Amino acid sequence: MPAQPGPLNNQAPVISNFKASVGPNGRVTFTGAVTDEQPVAGYVVRITGPGVDIAAIVRDDGSFQVTTAVMAADDVTVVARVTDGFGASSDPAYATFTPTY
Repeated sequence: MPAQPGPLNNQAPVISNFKASVGPNGRVTFTGAVTDEQPVAGYVVRITGPGVDIAAIVRDDGSFQVTTAVMAADDVTVVARVTDGFGASSDPAYATFTPTY
């Protein structure tokens, strides 16, 4: 019988394919996927950086997407992190983009 997820054998979730897609008027859409040894639906991915502090809710299939406006004159690098129900945090995932106006 396989071990059930729990605080003693818990693995940290993983963020993959994290991207920032720039649209018009400073709009930026952040997308990616989360995997873990337990169901990830409802996990909260926190995305932060200069002028960015937003959360995305992970869907049943592990994907997430959120759009916000970012006003900056230069390149912006953001970091995404997610924490599972047992308190294990993912390694940071980074995306760099240049907002448009």
